Amino acid sequence: MTTEERLEKLEREMSWAKRRNRCLLLGILLAVGMWIGFVGFTGDAEAQVRGQVPKTIFARAFVLMDEKDRTRAVLHMTAGVPSLTLLHEKGTSSVSLTSDKDGASLCLFDKKGKPRAVLATDKQGTGLNFYNDKGKVRTILRLTKDGTTLSLYDEYGQPRVGVGLIADKPSMYLYDSRGRTIWGAP
Repeated sequence: MTTEERLEKLEREMSWAKRRNRCLLLGILLAVGMWIGFVGFTGDAEAQVRGQVPKTIFARAFVLMDEKDRTRAVLHMTAGVPSLTLLHEKGTSSVSLTSDKDGASLCLFDKKGKPRAVLATDKQGTGLNFYNDKGKVRTILRLTKDGTTLSLYDEYGQPRVGVGLIADKPSMYLYDSRGRTIWGAP
């Protein structure tokens, strides 16, 4: 092997060593950064090692994973509104709870992630809605400061029966498939 060949081989080995060292340095920096991020996110590392729980944790979102690394719950802020969502094993929504300046809502979903029942409160009152498997509203129960109403809908989401007690005056209405009143009694 000539001196020139030995020099080229040595330069290749040095180049490879430099790349390897850069990768190792990058890996070490990433590991240290992740450790710092973990300690910063979880709070006092020493307290956690001692089995103590931090008194307060600040975050914009929390994601709860099961033993198979599937997301099962999410607590987060969306446009200034806090929301808690529980998920089925397949990742579809199961329960959702939200709250804003006007009120709050609780939504229950079926296994396919379609809303089936919603309980909500706002400035006008409180309502409970039930939906069929196609997402069409079937029943609405509404309570306001003026009274209570119950509305029943057909499978296409058209109102068919309305019953109310507004200002202590009972009423009942029946509707055809197009939503036109066919009978009513105040």
